[in-house]
Amino acid sequence: MAASWTDSQSYQDIIDEVRKQKLYSKDELIEKFGWEEYFIFAMMLAVSAGIGIFFYWRGQHNNAQFLLGGKSMGTLPMTMSLIARYEATFQLLQSNNVLKKYVT
Repeated sequence: MAASWTDSQSYQDIIDEVRKQKLYSKDELIEKFGWEEYFIFAMMLAVSAGIGIFFYWRGQHNNAQFLLGGKSMGTLPMTMSLIARYEATFQLLQSNNVLKKYVT
């Protein structure tokens, strides 16, 4: 059973619950990764490649056009993109700090 976090639990309680969980070996993890997971992984890669090929054929032949949206991207999509990038970076850095503080 996965550890669930409620407002009344402290970080230490959560860490203790996680430490009680069974860790799988490499062989056990490979056995658990069935054809369904391989199919979903392959589909995700195919969709990502398809999006890239579509935009290449559509006329965005260099990185500047791709990354800047051809300099025609509106304010809202650009703002949402910047917020998502900031939040992802913050969460990545914060998770390492929490683990370092409460696990070690």
